[in-house]
Amino acid sequence: MNLYIFNPQAKNARKLKGKIKTYLAHLNLEGEFVEAKKKEDVTGIVKEALERKVDTIVAIGGDGIVNRVIQVIAEQDINLGVIPIGSTNFLANFLKINSWRKGCEILVKKEILNL
Repeated sequence: MNLYIFNPQAKNARKLKGKIKTYLAHLNLEGEFVEAKKKEDVTGIVKEALERKVDTIVAIGGDGIVNRVIQVIAEQDINLGVIPIGSTNFLANFLKINSWRKGCEILVKKEILNL
């Protein structure tokens, strides 16, 4: 199962939330969608997901939420997905995930980068 952690403070977050959910459904990507109201919430959400043995954690936002997720899963055997919607998306751009649609489509293809 995928767990989508959405950063509501990310650039265009409110405008894109519905579009992303609709597009994920169109791609037949199921999962739980959770909003991290505060950046401090991310750690708890990720730790709980690890306990539940979630397959993939998908960070929806910018570099801030991606970094917070990575800090928790760094030594874990779990997949990380990125759907960039933030004002800074350096990691996503480095990985050639240059739009939120591309982030969703990579999840379907199950493309894995081992860095």
